[in-house]
Order: sequence, then C-alpha cells, then structure tokens
Amino acid sequence: MHRLWSRPSEVRLAKERPWLSRAEVAELLRLEEATLRSWATQGRGPRFVKLGRGRSAPVRYAQEEYTAYVADPVGYEERQANDREASRTATTEGTP
Repeated sequence: MHRLWSRPSEVRLAKERPWLSRAEVAELLRLEEATLRSWATQGRGPRFVKLGRGRSAPVRYAQEEYTAYVADPVGYEERQANDREASRTATTEGTP
C-alpha cells in the first residue's frame, strides 16, 4: 500500500497541505472510484494516505502527488516501482 507519510511528525506537517478525496481524484482523472481502489492494490496511481484502519477507512491524496501523477503518469509509476524495489532491497540486505 502506498503511504505518503509514515511518521507522526510528517502527518502533522501534512495537515497544512491541500488534500483531495478519492471521489475528487476519480472525478479529476475521469475514472470510477473503484478503479482508484483497484490501482491502490496494484501499487498504481497517485500515492495516498489512509485515514484509519480497515477496508472502509477513507483515503486522501496530497495535491502535489496528484499533480506529479498527472504531469507524467508513466514516469511517476516507474519512480514508485523503483522506490518500492529499493526499499525492499534495503530491508532484505539488513536481514542476516
């Protein structure tokens, strides 16, 4: 799952950023909300923050993440995949 901010201090700072709901992003991208939900399980689309736990917890997209995604969707997703791979590699390298 994509998480834009993971530390509490970063979440507090994020409150000052403009946020978009899944419905707003779906409307702007001319997609169904179900498509964004599906993308989230596949690691695609703009990164988001989940507000709470469980499947029904709302999510929010930072305006800057949406803007970066719209500017270059393919490059954005490639960068996300590279970031995930680097994170996975760093985690496995630290394991004896």
